[in-house]
Amino acid sequence: MFLSHIIKSLPPPSLLSRCLATSCPPSPHIAVVGAGPAGYYATQHIAKALPTSTIDMYEKLPVPYGLVRYGVAPDHPEVKNCITTFSKTALSKNVNFIGNTALGREVSLDRLMSNYHAVLLTYGTEEDRLLGLEGEQLNNVLPARDLVSLYNGLPGYEEMTVNLDADTVMIVGVGNVALDVARMILTPVDQLRQTDVTESWLEQLVRSRVERVVLVGRRGPLQVSFTIKELRELVKLEGTRPVFCKEDYDGVRDQVAKLDRPRKRLTELLVKTALDTPDQKSQERWSQARKKWELKLFRSPLRFLAGSDGVSVNSAVLGLNRSDGKGGVEPVGREETLECGLVLRSVGYKSVRADPGLVFDEER
Repeated sequence: MFLSHIIKSLPPPSLLSRCLATSCPPSPHIAVVGAGPAGYYATQHIAKALPTSTIDMYEKLPVPYGLVRYGVAPDHPEVKNCITTFSKTALSKNVNFIGNTALGREVSLDRLMSNYHAVLLTYGTEEDRLLGLEGEQLNNVLPARDLVSLYNGLPGYEEMTVNLDADTVMIVGVGNVALDVARMILTPVDQLRQTDVTESWLEQLVRSRVERVVLVGRRGPLQVSFTIKELRELVKLEGTRPVFCKEDYDGVRDQVAKLDRPRKRLTELLVKTALDTPDQKSQERWSQARKKWELKLFRSPLRFLAGSDGVSVNSAVLGLNRSDGKGGVEPVGREETLECGLVLRSVGYKSVRADPGLVFDEER
């Protein structure tokens, strides 16, 4: 009943490019599925190129803006400034927002295709990539995105609790999400209170026993995926000190001059933090730090082990790697065990077939 008032009957659909011809209807009707950044940027361009068009934006959540609202770390409000532009688009007379409507659930692709001149799919990835390792199903082995959803207030995560009753947290992955999550675990609660982080996360942090966060990466310093801003924030984070494995940086300084500027600046900071003697101010700050974060590179998780209860993770076995000289790694045949009460998986996401009518490659 609800959708029958939203999806209007139109002449037979045609390609958007044909709508520019004089024989086409003067007011093309377009559906954009997904009201995140991609959806709003696309809608802006469509509205500008086709000012007489009507654009309906479908979103499975009750509110718009997607990852800008629920994926950006609460202490990075400047990243959310694009919401101002998106809001102007949302208030346009020819743009309609339809929330709580998921493709393949409340509305089918066939129905959209039969009621619009064009349908643009801009929704994001739905599932986290699994590591495929023994013990991954244990309690307290979680996707990092669950933590992001919790501290950003994504609907459905209000009651989620995370095991912070542990000394050590291990994060698998060395991208910006991994560093964001590490920072959100280690940042003093009083500082986070000044952001728009959820009360639920603050309440859990108050009871946290975590004093050590270990970030594990399969490859070396030249292949990390995080950016210099996130690294610099962690290096300077109040109450914490960085711990790097110096041997991971053998020969790296000699390669810095060959790198492009963004990678060069990032690598210089990595090498400086790992190998150089810190200045007096940093030495004093780090000597007083109660917490620490470690960057363990050239290591691959091999399996997760349960503790005495048999159901919750207690440690992770890591395999040591070395560079193969081609940007990849090869195992060296040695292992090490890292005790940890919480493991967060931050190794990317994968798409799912949201609707049976979608052409979809299951192998990718």
